[in-house]
This record gives sequence, structure tokens and C-alpha cells, in this order.
Amino acid sequence: MAVTTINIKVMSEEIIKPSNPTPKNLRLLQTSLFDHVNSPTLMPLVFFYPKNITTNIDTNEILNRLKRSLSNTLSVFYPLAGRVHDDANYFNCNDEGVPYVHVEVDKPLDIVIRDIDVSQLDKLLPFYGQEGFTKLLLAIKINVFTCGGLAIGVRMSHAISDAFSLVMFVKTWASMANRNNHHTNLGCVLPSFEMWKLFPPSLSLNMYANQNTDLIKDKPITKWFLFCEAKLEDLRSKLLSNTNMNNIDPHSKLPLCSLSMVLSAFLWCRVKVACHNFVNDVPHQTFHAVNLRSRISPSSGRFYYFGNTFVNAIAKLGVVSKNDANRTRDESLMRNFLEQMNESISKILSNDGFIREIKQGSKDLRFVMEHFERESRGEIISLGFSSLRSLPVYEADFGWGKPVWVTSATLMYKNLVILIPAGPSSKDIVAYINLSAKDMAKLESDTEFTSFVSKMIPRINSKL
Repeated sequence: MAVTTINIKVMSEEIIKPSNPTPKNLRLLQTSLFDHVNSPTLMPLVFFYPKNITTNIDTNEILNRLKRSLSNTLSVFYPLAGRVHDDANYFNCNDEGVPYVHVEVDKPLDIVIRDIDVSQLDKLLPFYGQEGFTKLLLAIKINVFTCGGLAIGVRMSHAISDAFSLVMFVKTWASMANRNNHHTNLGCVLPSFEMWKLFPPSLSLNMYANQNTDLIKDKPITKWFLFCEAKLEDLRSKLLSNTNMNNIDPHSKLPLCSLSMVLSAFLWCRVKVACHNFVNDVPHQTFHAVNLRSRISPSSGRFYYFGNTFVNAIAKLGVVSKNDANRTRDESLMRNFLEQMNESISKILSNDGFIREIKQGSKDLRFVMEHFERESRGEIISLGFSSLRSLPVYEADFGWGKPVWVTSATLMYKNLVILIPAGPSSKDIVAYINLSAKDMAKLESDTEFTSFVSKMIPRINSKL
């Protein structure tokens, strides 16, 4: 099937500022320890909405509502209208504003979401920050298709936000637009920007260490691949059969047994086999982002901590010898991944372990920076994973229905995998894989990998 090429026409460009000025006492926001170790690069997400024939909202009203509600939303998420401070330990909440672009796309939405390539998706996103680090914290692009459907492209800085915070911002913005009212009547949980009080930045860490240009000097190839629930369930059952982990329920909520973790194990195995041939002269490590909010969020549920509230669970994986007659070498490798990752995550989420040590100052996140520095020097081979499957990515209703598709796009870092649900009610997973061109070619030539991948993104049933 031919890949769809899209062309866009810029209709307007402007800066959206908060509807209410940020008070002087809130103009300087300190970074948290977790913000401190994340690079000031922009994370991409695109939310696709078909034209809903059941509403009477015309395109001009939609565009006006989006701008008004964004301005109101920025009064709540006031740091996002600012910039990274010259002193990287702070954010300058100066209401400088958010770049906002409105474009028209020369294709209908249903054609685009069925046939578009990842490289074309980048056209639906604001371009700011693609070439490196940036002080910008948020940028928005509104794309209107020929059918009247639209896509909202969002880039948010990893310096101040993780994926959860990005998704919650969009969900709150949607609630503002849907209710067309002030945030006091939203009925949703609002953000707190006081993570720095719980986890102040470590003075022993170089405040510019998260801007190592060696980490982004090689442009990766980004491609997406669809993995069906049924195949992942079969693989999970196979990996957990005849296991000595008798307390593990394959259908439990333990990270070890989630479909995301099983897919991560499979992808790690295929990259290791196809791209590195089980080479052991360079240590292999993998990391998986772990959301810490369940351990630090207030029990009242009145607010959540906005910002980077995750840490990477790291597993050191060597060559696995085939010493089990009932398992192949690849199965042993995947089980080893699951066992080590489960152990690492369990230590992080321990009630009196990792988080307590950070709060007491007996542990910082130096190991995170050291991991990426070693990778940039070629001392380790690494593959990172981040799953958005537990996040409300399909809940942002601006008044014309929820998105029919949410997607990532090209990322700046190689050796990184983003996992996103394939649709609003789908348990299939789309993996956005970022590798060097050489490694991507090897992976796509691996028959074990290609036989596990579904051939195309599922067709979206929309009201176009």
C-alpha cells in the first residue's frame, strides 16, 4: 500500500498567553530532582478527531473554542506558558506564551490515519525543538483536514513533564473547551507544581548534565508496528508456563505480567538477536519508565503532581545460555528480562525503599545520568521503553467526541520504544521504535520479528 503524503498550508501563527497573569510570587518555579535529570526536549503526541455529524459546531467555532480554552487552561498550567530558566534549576513562569499554529491539510482524516508514515506525522506537529534542546515548554498545532476532521499536535518539554502530565494537560484543556467555562467548575483533578518540595534537586548533580548533545547527535529512524492482543497473550502464557514463580498470576496487574512488559521483553530479545548477535563484549542494559504517583500522590485525590514523576527501572542483561530443555534460547532471554525488570520495579515501588531513600537524601538519581553518559560513550548497549497504556490518552473530549487515534511521532533519541494503545477500546499495542538506520534494517529483516507484527494499523470506524 502506498504511503500517503500530506501537504499543509499555514493559516495562522500566534502566541497564546494565560487568560489571567501569573502572580509575581509564582514567577519562579524550582525544578524537582526528577525534572533535573530529564532533557529539555519536546515530547510529541497527536490526537485525531473526526468531524462529528451529531454536533452543530462549525470549524470556525471549534477553532475559536480551542484558543479561548487553551488560554484559560494556561492560567491553571501557568508554568507551561513560560520557559526553561537560564539557570537550569528553575522554570521562568513569565507568561511569555505558547506558540500556536493553525494549518489546513490537503487530505481527509480517514485516509491519513490509515496510510500515513511516521515521517509524515511530523508535519502535524509544531516544529519547535526538533533540532535539539529548547527552552520552550509547550507548542500546539491545530490541523484541519478536508473532511472537517482535525488533529491536535502537542509538543511538551520533558524538562517539566512526563507522559502522564502531558496527557492530563490535554484532558483538562478538553474539559475547559467542552464546558466552555472556568476551571472551578471542571469537576476534574487539578495539577500541583510542588514536586520540588518533596524531591528538591541534588546540588551534587551538574545542572546541565541533562543536555548532553552526544545523546541526540545520531538521528534515529522511527517506525511503528502493530502487535495484536491475541499473540501477546499466547506469548505471555508460554513464558509463564512451568514457571518457578508460582505466586505470579498471568492476569494480575503486576508489571511482569502486563502485555506491555511482555511486548517489551519480545522487542528486547529481537533487537538483541537481530542487531547485536548476542555480542557480550559490551554490556547490555534495558530500562523501563515506572510511574511513582501511586506512592506519593495524596490519598484525597484532590490534585496530582505535575512534572516528571517517574524513574527508570534498569535491568542488566547478559547472554542467557540454553540450559532448559523445555525452552528456547530466546524464551530464556525474554524470561530473564521479565524476572530482572520485575525485581527492579519491585525495589522502586517498595513502600519503605527507593522513594524513602531519595526523600532522606541517601540516594539521588546520579545512576540515571551515568547510564546515559555511558551509552553516549558506547560503553553499554541500551534499549529503553515507555508505556502509555495505563494513561487516559483517549479521554480528551473537547465537545465533539473523544479521539479515534492518538499517536507519537519521530523522537530525538535512538534505542527508545514508546507503547501506545492502538485505539480507544483496543488492547492491541502500537510500538514506536526508534533505532539507527542500520539497526532498523536488521530488525525488519528478522523473520521472528516480522512474523509477530500485524501488517497494518487497524482501520478506524469514524463518523466521517
